[in-house]
Amino acid sequence: MLTRGWHFRPWLSLLVGLTAIAMGDVPGHAQTVLHEPVAAPSLRCRDGVCQADGARDSSLPEAVVGEDGMIGAPLSGRNPQEHEQVFSSANQSSPLTPELMHGAPPPGHDPPPVRRPRVTPDADTGPEAAGERLYHEVFNPAVFPYKRMSVLDAVDDSGALTVADRQRRELYPSGNRLSKGRDPFYGSLVVDFIANEPVSLPTPAAGIRLLSYKATPDLPLTFFTDGADNLFARASRSGRHRLIYLVDAEQRYFAGSITASGPARRVIRLDALPAPAPLPRALRRDADKVLRHLGVRAAPSSDYLALLGRLVGYFRDFQIEELPPDTDEGRSSLYLRIALSQHGVCRHRAYAFVITALGAGIPARYVENELHVFVEVYIPALGDQPGYWRRINLGGAPLQQRVVGGDSRVAYQEKGGDPFERPSSFSHGAPPRVAGLPRRMPAAKDASGPGGLPALDGPEDRARRGARPNDGPPSGTGPGQGKDRDGAPGSGSDGTGGGSGSGSDGAGPGKGKASGPGDGTDAGGEILKSIPPDSIEQPDDARPGAATDLVQTRVEVAIGAARHIYRGTAVPVHGRVLATHGSAANLEVILLLATPDRPLVLGRTLTRADGGFETEVEIPAAAPLGNFQVVARVRGDDTRRGSSSGRYTRLGRAASGSQEFLENE
Repeated sequence: MLTRGWHFRPWLSLLVGLTAIAMGDVPGHAQTVLHEPVAAPSLRCRDGVCQADGARDSSLPEAVVGEDGMIGAPLSGRNPQEHEQVFSSANQSSPLTPELMHGAPPPGHDPPPVRRPRVTPDADTGPEAAGERLYHEVFNPAVFPYKRMSVLDAVDDSGALTVADRQRRELYPSGNRLSKGRDPFYGSLVVDFIANEPVSLPTPAAGIRLLSYKATPDLPLTFFTDGADNLFARASRSGRHRLIYLVDAEQRYFAGSITASGPARRVIRLDALPAPAPLPRALRRDADKVLRHLGVRAAPSSDYLALLGRLVGYFRDFQIEELPPDTDEGRSSLYLRIALSQHGVCRHRAYAFVITALGAGIPARYVENELHVFVEVYIPALGDQPGYWRRINLGGAPLQQRVVGGDSRVAYQEKGGDPFERPSSFSHGAPPRVAGLPRRMPAAKDASGPGGLPALDGPEDRARRGARPNDGPPSGTGPGQGKDRDGAPGSGSDGTGGGSGSGSDGAGPGKGKASGPGDGTDAGGEILKSIPPDSIEQPDDARPGAATDLVQTRVEVAIGAARHIYRGTAVPVHGRVLATHGSAANLEVILLLATPDRPLVLGRTLTRADGGFETEVEIPAAAPLGNFQVVARVRGDDTRRGSSSGRYTRLGRAASGSQEFLENE
């Protein structure tokens, strides 16, 4: 059994009728094989990308391994699942209903996915009607409630939000290479393509890279983005297809500090930013009034981060109340009334924030989906780090929500906290109930220190087992909704934040190739001589002549298994060794499969400077049927004791079922 309840059940080439086969060992029964074994493909993982044997390097991976663990590719059936939306360019060309014009469908209404090219403000800033609001999760890891469907970054003369640069630039698949500081996401959609008509697609973040994609049935596609990082796809022929696309995004888009804090914090001048789209003259005057009301000065030499922090704190401090009467005899713009009164839910906060930020010279974006509205701001280059867009949640109203498709996915874990002010009103938007939440990685929920390890999971595995949704939003997260899209504080850049809980800093397996899949001989033979078959745990690891005050160690391990794993399959393994004090670097880690007769050595590797380790091992072809623990055994040295991730327990064969296999639990 692995740390956090992962079990090996070797999936042995589709054997059927285990009871009947076992009867061949009973006297009087013939030794017959009822079914011939069917060869199953192996899954090979390298540099965080897992492909089936024989697959092209450029094809959509079977799984990817990021810092939070392994995520399996979604199912590829072309038909929509229950309540799954269908994307189409026909939706985009259809006239918008009054509700969609204002982005506020009533409770229970589930309109088709639409990218709005123009968003007008509304004056409904008071409490919203009761009822359940729906959000469709299409990404794994899930980014609820921050899917990017419509992104706008300019304002026209009427005060409506638009896209400044609508020119579409082709986005080419860059290949399945994971990069440090970026996290992978699978998107899965059903799309009704109309030949040569672009279809609007959601994204999990700004500045994504398209790594690869797969359409079922097969269909070549061309992808585009506009100046606001809205994503489109186009096909040369019509038809319904399942589109699965793999992208990655910068971790700093979601959360974490923007620059060093304290006296040494680097000052970024406002004139270091690229010039945003200009405001119409009347709105520019109104934006200047709001900036004066905030007591800030937007000059070229102004401290950008201080100004940004003031804006975020102000627009998070809104109340859900009706707008007060216009004191200027009806001549004040709706923007000015919303901004000065600080009344409204997420769409009002985001609308007023974007206009104020543009007026101050800050590139800003209004980002919406069917449930929530938030903003993005541009952070310029710092040192050798290029500039990037940063997500910021401004909060909203507490309404009942349901995540459609969430319970078959795991929640994304931001790598850092929220550097902005969190006034008390910002925290009042937590929803009373969210149904269908994506499952959180156990590390984010259970780990109390840097040794926590993530669960590695795939949607099909959890759907097959019956996934358990969260009891509620994680601490410091959980958007509230107004009309259908009003968020409360979220995690990371929009909430209390928190690390990934991962015990590994690397992007995936393959950084420390194990010495080989041992069968108890060769490299493994030496190891097995010192490990009795009835005990692979030696907590003291006593050594003749060693000091009596050896440093205690503890080792944790997790294995990537997004789908069934066959004997002979290579799988990524990672974990961390913790020492009570001092370093846990350069310790030998032996990886074993605890089978009944004797432990089978899968491989070995060394810990990094931070005590973490990651490698790739192969399940031995000689592994017997049964449920067995995978154990990480640390060999101590003259100053540090050895330790084991778990005690060997003989579990025997599965008592029921027609197949035995390796599966995540």
